[in-house]
Amino acid sequence: MTKTFMEKIINEGTVDTQNYRYHCIENNNGGYTIKRIAKNMLDTTATCSDKSGTNPDGWEIVAETK
Repeated sequence: MTKTFMEKIINEGTVDTQNYRYHCIENNNGGYTIKRIAKNMLDTTATCSDKSGTNPDGWEIVAETK
């Protein structure tokens, strides 16, 4: 992920690309956490939680700032 793209997500909050939706939230460190999910998983229960063994298609953390 380029710095320019990361800044766009932080500034806009949510950014869609051809394959993914990226979402930015503030974290407990005073920085940001950027997560993504495949667009074909939108409108499914996969969006309810982060990626895990029980939810392999959930939100995946791709970047964190401090």
